[in-house]
Amino acid sequence: MNFIKVWCEYDINGDFGGNNNEKVFYVSDSLDQCDIDDLVSDFIQKSTGLDKEELDDMYDWEYIKVSQIGM
Repeated sequence: MNFIKVWCEYDINGDFGGNNNEKVFYVSDSLDQCDIDDLVSDFIQKSTGLDKEELDDMYDWEYIKVSQIGM
C-alpha cells in the first residue's frame, strides 16, 4: 500500500495546509511513477481549472509513510 502527498501553489481543496493546497492519496502498488505523474497532473488540472503549461513547476508529489495510532 502506497500513499502520496500532493501539493500545489494553488488551492486544490486539500485537507492540509493553510490554503488547502496539500492532499494525501492512496495509490495502487501496481502504478509506476509515470502513471502517478499522469494521475496527479490530471487531478491538479481539474482542481485548479488551469492547463499543464500554466501549472509548470507549480505542483509536485512525493511518497509518504502513514502511521497508525490507537487500535
